[in-house]
Amino acid sequence: MLVSESGNGSQFERAAICWSPPGDTPQFAAAKCHHAHYTYTYRDGSLPLQPFPSKIWQSRKDDSEPERTAGFPHQWRIVNPGWRYERITDTNNDAYVQSSFARIAEVFTKLNDPVMKADYLRYLILLREGGVWADIDVSPSQPISEWIPKQYRGSVNLVIGIENDHHKEPIW
Repeated sequence: MLVSESGNGSQFERAAICWSPPGDTPQFAAAKCHHAHYTYTYRDGSLPLQPFPSKIWQSRKDDSEPERTAGFPHQWRIVNPGWRYERITDTNNDAYVQSSFARIAEVFTKLNDPVMKADYLRYLILLREGGVWADIDVSPSQPISEWIPKQYRGSVNLVIGIENDHHKEPIW
């Protein structure tokens, strides 16, 4: 996925999102672009850091009761009491993007690759809402509050974690 941006200072505009299946040549890839415009403000460090939102986000095909009360999704709530847990589903993700990002909703709804659509959704959610995104098959090994060393708390508003997939084959 390519997101081209233009702008200066702290204002940026996303202009196009393009994708190309493996084996496509560049001239055909250009035909698979969907254009939309969305202006956003990038914080340049001159504003004080906002508290890190205490929200945990996950996405799943549906929102059945057993999935909310068992397994990894349930563990996120147990390990992180006091954090708000949000799950977005395949049936409501288009509506979320349309209501929160109306100017680029068409790009999102036209994505045919479910993996790309899921990735795009998580970026949009974290851009708008903040918090932590956890894949549905990931179990928390420690509370989120312990992810950032004490000396950096209050000065960090982005954490990128590595998912350990050692139990899956092949490892890539």
